[in-house]
Amino acid sequence: MNRMYENFQDIEKIQGRFKEELRLRRKDGTYIYAENTGVYFLDQDMQPYRAIGVLRDINDRKKAEKMLKSKLEEVSRSNEELEQFTYISSHDMKEPLRMITSYLQLLQRKYQGKLDDKADKYIHFAVGGASRMQSLINDLLEFSRVTTIVSEPELINCEFLLNQVLSNLSLILKENDATISHDHLPEVMADSTQIGQVFQNLIINGIKFHGEETPKIHISAEKKENYWVFSVQDNGLGIDPQYSEESLKYLKG
Repeated sequence: MNRMYENFQDIEKIQGRFKEELRLRRKDGTYIYAENTGVYFLDQDMQPYRAIGVLRDINDRKKAEKMLKSKLEEVSRSNEELEQFTYISSHDMKEPLRMITSYLQLLQRKYQGKLDDKADKYIHFAVGGASRMQSLINDLLEFSRVTTIVSEPELINCEFLLNQVLSNLSLILKENDATISHDHLPEVMADSTQIGQVFQNLIINGIKFHGEETPKIHISAEKKENYWVFSVQDNGLGIDPQYSEESLKYLKG
């Protein structure tokens, strides 16, 4: 402890620094946060023999950090809800808008040149606006697929959800004269957006890859021990046996 050094520069070479946050209890039982910073000195055997430090009250800073963290979490939750809303909105509007666009185009083909110039102009603007909106919704849907955070599972009525999906797909069902049937579907704990997307994608695939017969799709659910197994069957082309094994490998990851 009484070791002497030639000058200040010698001390600088062997000194160390420390910084730590402490939670201290006051005499009245309350707690505060403090920051302890300083330097310690080592002798020639690298053993500490002296320390100089300052204890600073950082309670206000810790409160501000806690408040900032809370606000950031709140903003993060709001962003997740906004992304979820964006996905659901764009997903649900896609098929109804396609139906509107299709009827406007039909109106344009049937009555183009048969009405006055103003009517032709209005129809042209309506078709163009609907097409641009459809393109924007497709872009929004692609973006939201990347950024959407899966929401917490909730109790959903699968039969009601399926009817919503079929309503959204009414145009494509009518265009292909498709028949959709289903057994009684249960209520399950799940993400309604994801289940709705599964129903929609499987139904569209069953319609898109149908054979010579008009598409027929049947949806059922079977209760196992503590879970439900859903089945979507169609009279489509199916998967070539030579690709079946590869498909299963892909699905299993």
